[in-house]
Amino acid sequence: YIRNLTVILEVFKYKNIFIRPSKTFVIFLNILILGKLIDKFLISIIEGKLKTITKLDFPKTLTQLNYFIKFAIYLQKNIPLFGILVQLLE
Repeated sequence: YIRNLTVILEVFKYKNIFIRPSKTFVIFLNILILGKLIDKFLISIIEGKLKTITKLDFPKTLTQLNYFIKFAIYLQKNIPLFGILVQLLE
């Protein structure tokens, strides 16, 4: 799909055709971008990545805990009750 879209945009550029983002609508069922599955309703982590994350060892030092919390902040939209869980770790 990316190749087709690129070709279409190149033709637009060659023909001097301009499109406004406000008047443009792109439809896709779902797409995989940077390890996340995106559809028209939500963004979710791929199940395989989620399994890998859940197998991580619990941090043993304060430095490891800080790295773990920073990593969790990156994934916080996928973690229910994230704020409460982080408070329990502190």
